[in-house]
Amino acid sequence: MGIAPEFFESIDACGNDFTIRPITNCGKGDPMQSMIMGNGGPSVRGIATVKSVN
Repeated sequence: MGIAPEFFESIDACGNDFTIRPITNCGKGDPMQSMIMGNGGPSVRGIATVKSVN
């Protein structure tokens, strides 16, 4: 669990390994609709605090 804006603001390094992975559909529609999609980006380094949940 985290807060996206706080994590994205903590990113202090970004790699040169930008990749896009193909996705066969967007997961919407009934029946399923085919649409070319992609998901990806570079490796990043950010600061996160890991908390235990008891």
